Amino acid sequence: MKNEITYPIKIVAKKTGLSLTLIRAWERRYKIVDPVRTNTNRRLYSDEDIEKLKLLKKATDIGYSISSLASFTKNQLQELLKEQIDFESELNKDYNEYVDSIMNSIVNLKPFTLEQTLSQIKIDFNKTELIENIVIPIISKIGDYWRDGKIRILNEHFATAILKNFLSGLIDNSIKSENAPRIIITTPKHQYHELGALISANIASYEGWKIYYLGTDLPAEEIIAAANQINAKAVILSIVYPSDDPGIPIELEKLHNHFKGSVDVVITGNSVKSYSKIINRINAKVANNSKELKSILQNIRESSLKEIN
Repeated sequence: MKNEITYPIKIVAKKTGLSLTLIRAWERRYKIVDPVRTNTNRRLYSDEDIEKLKLLKKATDIGYSISSLASFTKNQLQELLKEQIDFESELNKDYNEYVDSIMNSIVNLKPFTLEQTLSQIKIDFNKTELIENIVIPIISKIGDYWRDGKIRILNEHFATAILKNFLSGLIDNSIKSENAPRIIITTPKHQYHELGALISANIASYEGWKIYYLGTDLPAEEIIAAANQINAKAVILSIVYPSDDPGIPIELEKLHNHFKGSVDVVITGNSVKSYSKIINRINAKVANNSKELKSILQNIRESSLKEIN
C-alpha cells in the first residue's frame, strides 16, 4: 500500500455518502474494511476500501442488513447487486401493473376494487417494497393527475381516505421492544396533509423505532409535551401544504428552543425547500426521499448508542 493513495475518514464519508459514525461502527463491529493507521493512529483508507463501502451502502439501502454482508468480498457484493438489478427489472413490471390498476380505481371511483388491490399487494410484497415502489409512486401520480386535469379534488380526497386507512394499518408497534428508540411523527400546526407523515411512520417502524403517530395539525407545545412524556429521541414533521405559512418558522423555532439538540428534528415533505432558511437555522435534518429518511434514522440510532457507550 506504499504507493497507493489513501484518504482520511472525512473524505471517505463524502465519497461514500456514509456518516463517520456508521463507518466506524461497521469497521469496529464487522471488520468491513481494514484501514492503515498513521503514527498518530489516524485511519487512512484506500480506493479499494472506498469502493467496497460504496457497494455496502447500495446493498444496505435496498434492504440487506450489514451483518449479512460482513463477509462479502467486493466481487461478491458486485455480483449480489447485479442479481438484484436483474430481479428488480422483472419486479418493476409487477409494480407498474399494480400502480396502473390503483390509478384506474382512483380515476373511476371504485372503492371496492381499490381496497382489493391494496389487500393483494400486502400479500405479494413486503412493507418496504410496497411503500417505496407502489404507495409513493401512487401519491406522486395523484399529484400529477390533479395538475394535468385528469382527476378532480374529489378523486384526491377519495384516494387519500382509503390510503390513509391502508397506511395506518401497516404500522405495527406490537413487536417492538420497550428499549427501542421512540419517535414522534406528526405534521406541524396548520399542516393537514397526512399521507407523507404516515409513510414516514411506516419507514421508521420497519427501521426498528417505536412509533408515536400523532396525526396532523399539532402545535409545537403539544409536540414538546409528547416528546418529554415518552422520552423521544427524534421527531419527524411532514410539511406539504401550504408552502408559505408564516407560522411554520415560529413553530419550528419553538421546538428548537426547547429541545436544544437533545431531540433530533427531521423534516420531510414537498415544501421542505420553501422553509429551508428556518430549517438550516435550527439545524434540523432534511429527508427528501425514503432512502434519505432511513439513513438519517440509522445515524440517529448509531449516535444514541455511542452516547450510551
